[in-house]
Amino acid sequence: MITRRGEAWWSRAIRRGTGIVVIDVGGMVVGYATFGPNRARNLVQRGEIYEIYIRPEYQGVGLGTRLFLAARRELLRHGFDSAVVWALAENEGACRFYKNAGGRKVARGSERFGDKTLAKVAFAFARG
Repeated sequence: MITRRGEAWWSRAIRRGTGIVVIDVGGMVVGYATFGPNRARNLVQRGEIYEIYIRPEYQGVGLGTRLFLAARRELLRHGFDSAVVWALAENEGACRFYKNAGGRKVARGSERFGDKTLAKVAFAFARG
């Protein structure tokens, strides 16, 4: 995902004011999180973590937790006292991660990826 996004995507995200935190290991970005205002108007949470991604070879060592907490701190610093994050319903690892982090399921939706429509779940987080 990191290299697939490409330079144009990263430049556009930065120009639009999307918050970004990265994890750098030896000069290589091995993970990132993007965040900003909540895009789902039907949800009351003010902030949203749009994406968290860790290269597979760096997963399972706590970097996802570090990115999640850093994104939450940045959202709070910018006045977003609550947050939501969406996960694909079939991604059991992500759903378990957000539930274990204190998230509660507050909505369901779907997202189109090419010719597929996949179910997704929103997890809400209160201040902190």
